Amino acid sequence: DLSHELKSVYNSKSWRITWPLRKLMQLFRWLFALPMRVTLWFARLPKRSARWLVVKAMAFALNRPGLKVWAEARLFKYPNFKARLKRLAGASDLLATQPANPTTPTQPAPKSHEPVPAVAGNETPTPEVDLSHLTPGARRIYVELKAAMVQRQKEID
Repeated sequence: DLSHELKSVYNSKSWRITWPLRKLMQLFRWLFALPMRVTLWFARLPKRSARWLVVKAMAFALNRPGLKVWAEARLFKYPNFKARLKRLAGASDLLATQPANPTTPTQPAPKSHEPVPAVAGNETPTPEVDLSHLTPGARRIYVELKAAMVQRQKEID
């Protein structure tokens, strides 16, 4: 019913007549919002630039074991700063070998396409999946989705 009503509105003469006015209003909204967007872009520029430089410096240091050890020794006195740098490195995929979430499965996926035996009380088998190629954010989303699916299955049963 709603799609039929929408089609009738879109095909109406008033909708076609007001098209230029709607487009003009969109243009005015865009023009009025433009100074604020440009201002915010410039205001955020120093933070983005600093972050880019820090990520490049961390990548440089992480690829040189001696420099990495030296930097970790200096950061030992500042655990909060070290934790922030570690989170930034994880978000920037500089620490691809370490999982971002300890609840993330780290076992490799089964190589063959043989069925995985079902666990007692669970009719559908759940193979372990290798998530090392995903970003930390994607791994977190995967774990959250998997938990939601399990919760939903419990609600249905």
